[in-house]
Amino acid sequence: MAINVIFAILIIFVIIRTTAYGIYCIKKTSISGGISVFFLDACVIAAGYIALFTSKGI
Repeated sequence: MAINVIFAILIIFVIIRTTAYGIYCIKKTSISGGISVFFLDACVIAAGYIALFTSKGI
């Protein structure tokens, strides 16, 4: 149980940082620079959901 809480906090941190970097990329370059970062963000969200809310994770 404690490892799931720690892992959830880590996932939330990664999602926030990746989203912030995606917004930064869109502001500095263009939409093409931010698309790959937001795709990475979507993959982190999917992996976090699988790890935390299904029996396939930790």
